[in-house]
Amino acid sequence: MTTTCYRAGSEWDPAGQEGLAALVAEIEFTAAAGDAPRTRDDLPSQRPLGAGVKVTRHYAQLTEIASTAQFPGVLHQVAARIRGITPTDDVLTRARATVLRQLGDDYFNRLDRSLYFTVRALAAGANPTALERYGSGSGLEKLVAKDFQKLLADAYAPPNGVLCIAGNLAGVDVRRLLEHEFPTGETAPAPYTLPRTDARAGVGTVARAGLTAPRASSACSRRRSPTRPIPPSTPTRSSSPRCCRRAGIRRRRRSRRGSSTRLPTNRRWRATTPRSRRRIRRA
Repeated sequence: MTTTCYRAGSEWDPAGQEGLAALVAEIEFTAAAGDAPRTRDDLPSQRPLGAGVKVTRHYAQLTEIASTAQFPGVLHQVAARIRGITPTDDVLTRARATVLRQLGDDYFNRLDRSLYFTVRALAAGANPTALERYGSGSGLEKLVAKDFQKLLADAYAPPNGVLCIAGNLAGVDVRRLLEHEFPTGETAPAPYTLPRTDARAGVGTVARAGLTAPRASSACSRRRSPTRPIPPSTPTRSSSPRCCRRAGIRRRRRSRRGSSTRLPTNRRWRATTPRSRRRIRRA
């Protein structure tokens, strides 16, 4: 497995172009590296063991998993991308479609991911307008391929990244491959101080189209309608569903009564207190 990490996370997204870091990472991952450009549809056949892009707040990670026989060729392509790629309009079009679909799932379409990314962005100081741009990708629509040449040269330069190699490499001369792909004497990485982001406590409101009232809680084992809103005028003792409250009551009752456990000696005991412990049945 080879993973290249760059200091090119989403915290460097300029205002009005939210999602730019994800788009730049996708272009770096899919642009041509000495051969024809690859698409997301090509990856399952080219990298059957796995490949993908992950953009966090501080870093962008480009990962490719290959077999031992594929490793020299994969490392050669990774080295070519590190040395620099040239974005084209076709690559930008495909990358933008992939990123817009992913950002839409992260901020709007999928509730499980939306809660994570939205709350994190609000705590870091984002406003609802910025969240709207993240989910829709409206700030990325007018960019053209030539706008990414300098971005790639700055953010994905060799001094700004780290190459990680892991796996069973028995029988592979890794040192010789690295010396061939990365000659010595190149620029050393510049010192880096992790930027500090203070989360701010508060209340944030994110409006969603078609949502007029809070939805019922989904943290319940029983089936509930995901589209049934909670009536605002209905008084409730708890925000949890009734079945969850009943389960909690049963658990508390069992903890007060004590539980029965079968011992290895085929004797059953009532576990209450040491003073009142007694044998109630012999198997």
